[in-house]
Amino acid sequence: MKKNLTLLFVFSLLSLVLLSSLSCSSLTSISSIKGEQEKKRYFRSLWTKNFDDHPKALEQDTGHFMVAFQSPLLLDQVVFVGTSYNEMMALNAKDGREVWKVNEATAIVNTPTIHQELLIYGTAEGRLIARQVQTGALRYAVDLGDAVESSAAIDKEGRLYVHLRNHKVIALDALSGKILWNYARSITHKTTLQQVSTPLLYKGSIIVGCADGFVVSLTKEEGVVQWERQVSQATKFVDVDMTPVLKGDLLYVASVAGPLTILNPDSGVILRRFDYKVYRAPHFLAADAGMIIGTDEGELLHLDRYGAVVKRAKLSSSILNISEWADALLVATRDGELYTVDSKEFKLLDQFHFGTKNSLLFGVPSISGKSVALLSSRNRLYLFKTN
Repeated sequence: MKKNLTLLFVFSLLSLVLLSSLSCSSLTSISSIKGEQEKKRYFRSLWTKNFDDHPKALEQDTGHFMVAFQSPLLLDQVVFVGTSYNEMMALNAKDGREVWKVNEATAIVNTPTIHQELLIYGTAEGRLIARQVQTGALRYAVDLGDAVESSAAIDKEGRLYVHLRNHKVIALDALSGKILWNYARSITHKTTLQQVSTPLLYKGSIIVGCADGFVVSLTKEEGVVQWERQVSQATKFVDVDMTPVLKGDLLYVASVAGPLTILNPDSGVILRRFDYKVYRAPHFLAADAGMIIGTDEGELLHLDRYGAVVKRAKLSSSILNISEWADALLVATRDGELYTVDSKEFKLLDQFHFGTKNSLLFGVPSISGKSVALLSSRNRLYLFKTN
């Protein structure tokens, strides 16, 4: 019950932050390309699974539900997904049939990662688990002390890095689970969203966003701080939950409270700030044509390489995620809508609504060719394929 209330409280806080800055806009809502929806359907559902039908879900008190922040992993015609109801499973991507399933006795709260023949993921009670990809047989389970909410980042030397809810970054040997080092950060902010960013691998370091509005660079081998930089100076909800991303020799980071910031990844020096609040990393265009960002005011913006606005369009509400899928942009918004949008003209190609109260996409889409797997906040797993 306590965990359910905690998740519901986090869900409410995140909703409050995302909605707090919404305002009326003079922009016209994004329009459809006439005839395109008849020619090509993006959201063709192959199958759907409702994990809220799980017996454990039905035992929950009326009015409370488990919120899914994790994402599935679609790879080689198999969907790997951990649920809020303690199960990790592998499903056939064609029809959703179960390949294997295990019960971990605690919720799975991060997105699985594959390293060699191992599927690696974390639980709400702080266990990092590695299983054989083909069979689900256990390789190792390591207790790390708190919820393993970030995906694992694994370098070419076989070191694995995860970020915990208690603000620790831990390095392990990916094949054995042996702990190599840990870095603990003291967070004094009381208005944190209690989410974490996945560490970014960069040369001989890892770069991670923190709940106190800072970005930190640590050495891979020992976890020694190389630099730290404050990117958000807001008074609350300063969490740098966006996983840092590199474009060329520039590092892009953002806090939920804003702004989108560019840093030098070697020194941490801030090079530029954009006056936009974004929830996820920008989508970078080919041939140095700039980037596309989605703002918490529901705007889709194309910025050129100098940061000038090339094109803009208004969607329905805060934009949570932008991905590239089947020659289009896949955009998820705060009101539970999914859109496919033409990246050049910002015209609507197709759309889908989750259709369940408080159901939206906190995680990220897992894309493989024409197919995409999505796990909604209300624990519905969707497999779509374009025609």
